Amino acid sequence: MSNLPTLKEELDRKSFATVEWLYSSLERGRITPAQFSTGLDALFMAVSGITDDGVVDLITAGSGAAAKEVARVRRILVKGALTVLIDWKVADESVTVAKYSAGAQIGSEVKTLATPAAAREAMNAMVQKLLAMKFEEL
Repeated sequence: MSNLPTLKEELDRKSFATVEWLYSSLERGRITPAQFSTGLDALFMAVSGITDDGVVDLITAGSGAAAKEVARVRRILVKGALTVLIDWKVADESVTVAKYSAGAQIGSEVKTLATPAAAREAMNAMVQKLLAMKFEEL
């Protein structure tokens, strides 16, 4: 008898791993709630009917959680003990920039722009400026 997992067991495992990755990416701000929801939808369409009910239940529960999230983009940049967190709520005209040194907040400012698109562009410009100053993005 083989110790290898069956195809169904491996599909269940990979499905759980994908849901975990999606949750983790959403929490870290690497993907938006819309991307999270799209990922769950695609996973559901791919595995529904061929995986355990627990996998489908997990995907369905995650879909409800995504609808409650506010879409936001967070960029975290670090240089030595200095950390800069840039936070933009999608469809908002403002960008929040918070600075931390050795874990303690040392400054914060909110930049309000004319449009959400301008706010997104300002956030991206700030990130590029910090990268040019040898900050590393997490």
